[in-house]
Amino acid sequence: MEIAVYPESAPHAVQTEAALSVFGKSLGRVSYRAELSGETATLSTFAALSARTSSALFCYLETDNCGTIYRSLAAAEQGTLLGVTDELSSPNFRRSAVRVYHTAGGNVGAIVGQDLFRYEVVHALSVCDSDLILHLSQTQTAQTPLITAALAHLCGVPILSLSGEIAHFATEQGTLSTTCKNGTVFRLTGERFSYPSTHSTRGIARTER
Repeated sequence: MEIAVYPESAPHAVQTEAALSVFGKSLGRVSYRAELSGETATLSTFAALSARTSSALFCYLETDNCGTIYRSLAAAEQGTLLGVTDELSSPNFRRSAVRVYHTAGGNVGAIVGQDLFRYEVVHALSVCDSDLILHLSQTQTAQTPLITAALAHLCGVPILSLSGEIAHFATEQGTLSTTCKNGTVFRLTGERFSYPSTHSTRGIARTER
């Protein structure tokens, strides 16, 4: 899988041949009520843009769900909006769920904002057969590259974090690459790593009949 990153760009018709194209500039604030009533067409325009390229497109945005604002990620491919993922760490969030997008290039687990710093979220996406975990945020901290590399190694899945107009890409071995240049392409090897583990359950043994 090849992933093209555009840290300083909003979604546009890309020319780079890559399975995924990820944009650092936000789509802005999108109201679901305005989208459904036809007052705005931000999401449908974004979906239509994906019909002009062979890439699956991913971009950051804020969503307004009846007055509650979430940090979110939108995904589109072949002219269709695949979905919108919200930040689980939001204080307004009441539903615990993770999302893996099945694209032509591979399975992409999506996380937003502070979810990068929650091991259980990243681990859940790794065991849900993600080929890549994609993290989008408008800001980053000094710990972002370190956390990205550490979690990629611990969970055994590559992680691409695009935040604050900087892209960090970490392989399963924890090797980290960083870029601020639009059009940079990262490549996945396609290898998947696993290791044997032993689980013990505390309690009285029972035999099912």
